[in-house]
Amino acid sequence: MNERLRHFMAGRYGNDDLNRLLSISAVVVMVISMFTGRAVLYPLALLLLVLCFYRMLSKNLVRRRKENYDYLSLSEKPARWLRGFKRRINERKTHCFYKCPKCRVWIRVPKGRGLIAITCPKCHTSFDKKT
Repeated sequence: MNERLRHFMAGRYGNDDLNRLLSISAVVVMVISMFTGRAVLYPLALLLLVLCFYRMLSKNLVRRRKENYDYLSLSEKPARWLRGFKRRINERKTHCFYKCPKCRVWIRVPKGRGLIAITCPKCHTSFDKKT
């Protein structure tokens, strides 16, 4: 059975991050549809599942890779912001975080140093802040 499935999937695109998002979204919409009794949401969930399986079984590899690349490039900016936000929250007791007034990059400096001159590592702008 495993060999037959492997032979069937040869040359097909398979699963990726966008498919994972589509399938999880379909399940979430189905659950919401069940609990709210909204019949309009159920066809949307089925449409998401059909799209997920269409992408998974597609033999147009170039197009599917481009779709996934576009999705990943769209989702990278919010993910990067969230990672930075978590880091600032976790390190807030030992470090201060300031934005460079010129290039808007976050700069991490240790707390308890008094008034210090901070130099941005990206644009080399110098500014004074109290830590």
